[in-house]
Amino acid sequence: MHEKKYIIIIICSIIFLIIIRLLAIFGFFYLIFSSSNIEVNTDINKYNVYIGDRAIKEYRNKWGMDEKIFPSTINSNMNVLDYKMVYYNPKTMCE
Repeated sequence: MHEKKYIIIIICSIIFLIIIRLLAIFGFFYLIFSSSNIEVNTDINKYNVYIGDRAIKEYRNKWGMDEKIFPSTINSNMNVLDYKMVYYNPKTMCE
């Protein structure tokens, strides 16, 4: 009888510890993502602020992302139908 009670206590303790750890992990990620600055830009005239060599300093280094797939500039000959740039930097939370 005592063995069953001991096993039940151990199982409940393990489940409790797993739940506490999961809550801590999810809480950590919630803090990172909820307090980070997410910028959304839909103005094509501000394209060079975020993309290319002429981007302002804050947006130039994107953790080594290769921007070769994007045009270096947008000119009047390009027929841009839709533009949306989303910039997310979780590092800003720590600054």
